[in-house]
Amino acid sequence: MNTKIIRDGYGCVDFFPVTFPDGETEESLGSKQQQLKEMYKHESSQRSDTEITALMSATYILQRQDLAGSSPHSVR
Repeated sequence: MNTKIIRDGYGCVDFFPVTFPDGETEESLGSKQQQLKEMYKHESSQRSDTEITALMSATYILQRQDLAGSSPHSVR
């Protein structure tokens, strides 16, 4: 059976998430985001694509807040 994914007007699955992933806090996600930045700076050959993907997925809410601000913008 096909399940339909709900998307917003921009085509995003979750354009402006408001809740952290289970078991995460703003501090723990900030730490993971810093870890990603360090991996990028040092271009470590030992980094794992799986690890990077997991960190990017976990920190998605912080990425969206960086791009869109702390609250959604109105059209007005």
